[in-house]
Amino acid sequence: MIELKTRTLVLILILVVALGGIGAVQYFNQPDIPDDNTQDTTDTGTSTEPTTPDITPTEDETTTEPAEPYDGGPIIIQGNAAFTTTNGVVSGSGTEADPYIIEGWDIDLSKCDTSVWPYIRVGIAVYDTTAYYVIRDCQVDDDETHVGIYLQSTSGVVEDCYVANSYTGISMTDVYDVTLIGNTVESCEDGIGGGSRSSVNVNILNNTITDCTDFGLDFFNLHRSTAIGNIIQGCNMGMRIDTSTNSTISANSITGNTYEGIDLSYSGWEKDLNTLSFNAVSNNGGTGISVYGSFCTITGNTVVGNGEMGIRVDFIGLTDVSGCDNLISGNIVSGNIGSGIYVGYNCVRNTLSYNICTGNNANNEQYFDGTPKAYDLELWASQNTLQENTYGTIYVDAP
Repeated sequence: MIELKTRTLVLILILVVALGGIGAVQYFNQPDIPDDNTQDTTDTGTSTEPTTPDITPTEDETTTEPAEPYDGGPIIIQGNAAFTTTNGVVSGSGTEADPYIIEGWDIDLSKCDTSVWPYIRVGIAVYDTTAYYVIRDCQVDDDETHVGIYLQSTSGVVEDCYVANSYTGISMTDVYDVTLIGNTVESCEDGIGGGSRSSVNVNILNNTITDCTDFGLDFFNLHRSTAIGNIIQGCNMGMRIDTSTNSTISANSITGNTYEGIDLSYSGWEKDLNTLSFNAVSNNGGTGISVYGSFCTITGNTVVGNGEMGIRVDFIGLTDVSGCDNLISGNIVSGNIGSGIYVGYNCVRNTLSYNICTGNNANNEQYFDGTPKAYDLELWASQNTLQENTYGTIYVDAP
């Protein structure tokens, strides 16, 4: 029995020694691991070593440097991607509910670089954009500026800004659904102006435009648009509506301008379809309202104390353009130096109704034979309709 136990112990010892030898062999046959813990990339064709997982961040996960802050210079936005903090954006995402906001900046034009787009000295330019945006409470005042604020975009609002001493205060071309509201523009050449390409659904509301050396408001090439509640004073000419259709000019105060108060020209279309209503047009050096367009409505205006005629419907010399098929109704026209309402040659099918025309030819000027130089109503064309007007004097020379 003792002998059997002894043999068993001997066998166990032999087995332990054998296993220890195999472990030692395995230990000494392990591959060398470099001290810097880098992976051996040599391809032996038989390696089964695990590889380090690729943890390189994807494009969406990469961190980017924050945008540079706005430096106070001209704000030039070309394309939606340019609505950034570097370009003066303080908030917003560009949607209708959350427009980009550019607010509270006094633009330093000394930083303007005219060697790059738009190649002119401009305070703020928004071009080729479709995102919603608001420019609010910004100031551009520099006597070498070509354009204070330039828009060629959609879905924008410019409000409560101050622009002075520019060639054009606020300029628009090829815009859609843009509103200018509550801005002050002064001492420019043109205060607010349309551009060479048509714009649609432009609303010019409650702006104050003063002391401009050409047009206060050049409502040019605008369609289905409005100019409502604006004050235009002390400019060379108050307002021109030209090459525009289906628009409403209403409740504006146009006073003390050097020449005409409102010049309603023709659009080039068969029917202009513009409406002038409830404007106060007074004490301008020239005619209060001049009408060269057709199929327009001039109603409810107060036209008083202007240096020439009150309302003049006429033709454009050396052209076949005449003021025809207009409705002139319910206006108060008095105290103008020239005739109250004047209808010139070739201007036909106009209807004059319910106007109050008194005290015109205010200086009581007469020809050498004692006949007045001007009248409350003066017509030089046939086929016009007079209905229920109030007037003191009238002259009709209609073949």
